[in-house]
Amino acid sequence: MSVEPSYLYLNNRFMQFAHGRCLADERDALAASLSLPTHVRWPSGFADTYAAARPGGNRSPEFDPIAELGGDTPQRNYPLRNVGEVNWEIKLNENADKLGDATQCQALRECYPGAAYFHMMKTYEVAAWRASTFSPFIQVRPSKPGRSTRPQITTWINTGITATELIENHLERGDNGFLAECHMLITERVGGYFDGRTGEFHSYQELQQRNPNMKARLRNFRTSGVVLCIEEDWFKKGSVKSQVSDRLREVFTHEYSVLPQDVGSAATNIVIRDGDGKVWRGGCIAVFDETYGSLRLTEKLYLEFNHILERLLVAAKADGGVDEFEHVKDAVLNFSPKNPYMVETGIQHPRGYDQVFAKGSRVCYRSQGSIGTDVEIIQAGIINEELMYQVKAPPPRPGESPITLWIRATAVEPSGDADAWEYAFWNRESQTYEDPPNDGEP
Repeated sequence: MSVEPSYLYLNNRFMQFAHGRCLADERDALAASLSLPTHVRWPSGFADTYAAARPGGNRSPEFDPIAELGGDTPQRNYPLRNVGEVNWEIKLNENADKLGDATQCQALRECYPGAAYFHMMKTYEVAAWRASTFSPFIQVRPSKPGRSTRPQITTWINTGITATELIENHLERGDNGFLAECHMLITERVGGYFDGRTGEFHSYQELQQRNPNMKARLRNFRTSGVVLCIEEDWFKKGSVKSQVSDRLREVFTHEYSVLPQDVGSAATNIVIRDGDGKVWRGGCIAVFDETYGSLRLTEKLYLEFNHILERLLVAAKADGGVDEFEHVKDAVLNFSPKNPYMVETGIQHPRGYDQVFAKGSRVCYRSQGSIGTDVEIIQAGIINEELMYQVKAPPPRPGESPITLWIRATAVEPSGDADAWEYAFWNRESQTYEDPPNDGEP
């Protein structure tokens, strides 16, 4: 555990990559050597990350989204958090000096319509969000002192334990559930607020009828997180799921000095699907990065899950409520790592052969986070040392002919129709479909 809180995340490799891009750009502007200065004590791992971030560096594909966001002006394009999201100024009107600013995440929690906003010991009320101007701002007006409010926020999570959505094959699975780190689509909606004095709830559905500015606000973003699913009746109880998700988040942020606002948790409205079309809705919880684009802060929750559970059990014993967490520990102990890219046929792949989708198979092509598209396999191939499929895809516009294109094998999943696809062995050296010798024995 960290000695004291530190929320700069200097050891986070994605933050290091952004800083490396900035450093390389600055040294290039000064006509200095692009090698890393040796008189500075850099955080652990920064030297390797900087080598990937500087021009000509061989970066891992996981850094591609961060590199794209930085563009050729990384100092301007990389705020510390929430890269790429709208930042709102808070003003009395469009031409007034700003009182403050807020990210989209902060605005949803602190500056929702009707919220009490505090600045320089004065109380303001949020009147409207003005997004149609050149510079988006949140309009406030003076309010009565002592007024306070609390938002009602609903979170929806869509994710999957498929080859496209899993991160670095982080999946452990058992007979009654699984633990996984994956990409997620998060939707957060503030539907109203509670008055801090009276406790009365004010719904935007009703307020909007009198004032069109009083309407629900959304935040829709892609990030990463950890999902835990246990298909047992005791874990499907809402109170149990809420307690486990909240305590996991609390212990994790405290153990690894993560700013609590940078991590969210949910125990309802979670939809998880796998490559065979099965969908999980109950018995699932999630802990996820609140940062737009994700710094993968919750990666450590997956990697150190058993350690976090042990810390949670210690805290639970002090509070006198340990039963639920003991059950979670017992369930997780039965999980084992699973490779979603391997077909579970009980047969090992012969040396030099891969098991791939056969010609003519109709499968689902899913680019990251998108709705799947049915495509037909034409052939497999190796391009830039990566397994690819040539497929026939639907025409981009009605009335046009189908198109053929090459797509990554990791973006292809079995379709819901089990009769529409099958697997076959493929010789990696000759790049042809053929049965291996000795009936597939390794």
